[in-house]
Amino acid sequence: MALKVDTRRSSPANAQTERMVRKLRFGHLLLLEALHRCGTIQEAAQELKLSRSAVSKSLGEIESAACCALFERSRRGLKANAVGQVYLRGARRMLNDLEASVTDATLARTPDAALLRLGTPPFLGATLVPEVMKRALATLPGRSCA
Repeated sequence: MALKVDTRRSSPANAQTERMVRKLRFGHLLLLEALHRCGTIQEAAQELKLSRSAVSKSLGEIESAACCALFERSRRGLKANAVGQVYLRGARRMLNDLEASVTDATLARTPDAALLRLGTPPFLGATLVPEVMKRALATLPGRSCA
């Protein structure tokens, strides 16, 4: 399935978004996080089980797609600049969304995986929890609450 960015409104942001969608992969998001966490290309390469040159090349691809540097480089390593911080937050959101989608797909394929057990104080169990469960079950066709 190809992702098509709405280009009817031809703005610089749409053009950059489309460029990034075409150039980046999910692995790039993991790489950004590893570089931020590790602080050096060498340590990120070790963590990701990649060569130093592969990490360096991938960082170049990311920065090319972003049209700017995302990290300040020094003798001590890398540190995300202001733009890099923005992209790191976005990468984390996208990875969280992907993880949630994988979990949701697993639950959709496995009927028994939707089992939920709650332990609550009596006043919440009698007041808040039934309403929350009613709303949650409305999003899960074929599920019921016992």
